[in-house]
Amino acid sequence: MLKIFKLPYLLIFVTFFICNLNLANATTSNLENQAVIKPAEHGLYKKPYNISRVISKHKFQDLKTKRKVETLWKRLQTTGYATLQGKDSDLRTIVATLQGLIEENIVDSLASKDIVSVVGVIHTPTPSTPLRIKEKVPAEVIGEKYINNREVLQTLINRHKTLVKLLKLNGILIAAYSKSISKSKVSGYKNYLELVKSYPNLLDKPMKKFNLEYSGATYLMKSKNGVIKTFSIHADQINSQVEGEKKWEIWFGNIKNKNVAKHIVKIDSFLKDQDIDIYQCLN
Repeated sequence: MLKIFKLPYLLIFVTFFICNLNLANATTSNLENQAVIKPAEHGLYKKPYNISRVISKHKFQDLKTKRKVETLWKRLQTTGYATLQGKDSDLRTIVATLQGLIEENIVDSLASKDIVSVVGVIHTPTPSTPLRIKEKVPAEVIGEKYINNREVLQTLINRHKTLVKLLKLNGILIAAYSKSISKSKVSGYKNYLELVKSYPNLLDKPMKKFNLEYSGATYLMKSKNGVIKTFSIHADQINSQVEGEKKWEIWFGNIKNKNVAKHIVKIDSFLKDQDIDIYQCLN
C-alpha cells in the first residue's frame, strides 16, 4: 500500500509518526546544559535571518507603523529579547506585523534551503486564527475592534498564506489550544479542520489546560550547519476579551543566547506538560 505515496508525503508521514510517538519523552535538562554562550555567538545578523530587508520591502499602510516595527526589530536583534506595554489596539499593529514578517522570512529561508528544518507551535486559547480564515477575514473571527484596521487585516491574511506555504514546504506546524473550548462556537473552525485533513504535518493538539501567560507562538529553525534558532512571542489572540494594559514579549536568536534560552526552557516545559515536544519534531 505504501507504493501509492510519493516520497515527500512518505517523509511527512514518518516525521508525523515519530513526532507523536515521542511527544512526552524528552526533558529540559539538555536545553539547560546548552544555555551557555559567548556574546559574539548571538548570530542575529547573519543569513538567512535578514529581517531588516523583509521589513524594508513590506508595504505598510503608513510610515509611522513602519518606523515602529523597525524600532522594535532593532531592539529585538540587539539582545534577542524585546517587550512592549500598552493596550491591545496599540500593540497589535506593531507586534503582529513584525511576527508576520519574521514568519515570512523563516518560510522563505526554508524554501531556499538556508534552513533545513522548521517546527512551529501556535499555542493559543483557540485554534490559530490565521489557520481559521481563507482569503478573506470574516468579522466574527476577529470581532468588531479590528474589522476596519487594514494593517491588522492584511497581516492576518499574509500570515495565513505564509503558514500554508510552510505546510506545503513540509515544515511541521502544531496547533495547540485549550481542550475545554466549544468548537462549534469557534468561528472558522471548519476552515481549520480542512487544513488539518489536507496536511499531515499540521498537528492538531488540544491541551488539557491552558494558561494565558503562554498565549503566543514558538518556532525552532535548524540551519544547514546545524545551528538551532528560535522565534517566540507572547501575545493575546486577536479575539481576546482581556482588556486593559498588557505586556507582550518577543524572543529571537540562537537557543544558546541567555535571554532566549531562559524563555525556551520555560516554553518547552509548558508544552511537554501538555505532551508536546517540539525538539522531537525538529528533524
